[in-house]
Amino acid sequence: MLIGRAGVPAEGRSRGLSDGTGDIERAVTDLSLRLPSRLAGLARLACNYRWSWMPGGPALFAHLDGRRWDACGENPVRMLQEVSPAVLEHAAHDDGYVARVAAATRDLHSYVSAPARTEPLTPEHPVAFFCSEFGVHRSLPVYSGGLGVLAGDILKEASDQ
Repeated sequence: MLIGRAGVPAEGRSRGLSDGTGDIERAVTDLSLRLPSRLAGLARLACNYRWSWMPGGPALFAHLDGRRWDACGENPVRMLQEVSPAVLEHAAHDDGYVARVAAATRDLHSYVSAPARTEPLTPEHPVAFFCSEFGVHRSLPVYSGGLGVLAGDILKEASDQ
């Protein structure tokens, strides 16, 4: 018998392994509390690295405060935590910017809601293996060596296929 936390048998626990969805949702909720309602979608975008290779994704965050964006190492979560409320309020009144945030949020939702591919494995559609060494973005620290950055570029390209 496996014994879990607090001496409770693992199979008797109400919560087992988690896919992390709850953690992500809590992070999105916490971050969105700091944002004007018209910009709430930025929290969800910031918590999914797809922003880093979606067309116009990085520009959504850099638009708010380019200097802070650079100072935060292009980390959108950190930036949204540090940018001044006045800057956020100003951006919330920019209808063009709000429309771009809404479009990017819809695009992300469509992407994560799409069913997983179910095509059979063929020479034209082989299975691929990815690892955490990939250099997805400089704001995601990975402590390893090798060809991680090159592999990250390949990962981004694969997501666009």
